[in-house]
Amino acid sequence: MLLAAIYGLLPVYANEIGMNISEIGTLMAILIFGGLSLQWPLGRWADRGNRRFVLNLASFLTALFGLLIAVQNPIDPATLLILAWFFGGFSFTLYPLSMAYVCEKVPEEQLISATGGFVLSYGLGAIVGPLCAPIAMDLFGPAGLFYFLSFISLFLGLFGLRCTPSTVK
Repeated sequence: MLLAAIYGLLPVYANEIGMNISEIGTLMAILIFGGLSLQWPLGRWADRGNRRFVLNLASFLTALFGLLIAVQNPIDPATLLILAWFFGGFSFTLYPLSMAYVCEKVPEEQLISATGGFVLSYGLGAIVGPLCAPIAMDLFGPAGLFYFLSFISLFLGLFGLRCTPSTVK
């Protein structure tokens, strides 16, 4: 739900807050570069430590940085770019960290079906996210996108805290 809403609606958000096409391109590039730049350090940390802790932390930090973007109205362009880098950095790591966590927990003979389930859930989220996020944008203005993304990330983090490996089936 997160990534499809980001790709599809972040340009709409940026346009509605008054950014021009060049600034929108820069915002998208910074956000995606944030995701690229934190993949390796967070993945490495998760490999060496507690993968579930890193996943939950990334979820909560995604929610925090999304909320920081949402509450600033109007938002300074430089501040937006910095926050977008962090938001992208943490949000773009959620899928690979989740995939690694599941692959670590399931028996080897179930890896294909587990990863297939991830692809299916990603596809469903890619449909639902861009359909739901505009509702939040209608209710709260452009910042509604980041309220929505923060809510989804917070829910993921709380779900990760609530569910122990023995309760997830």
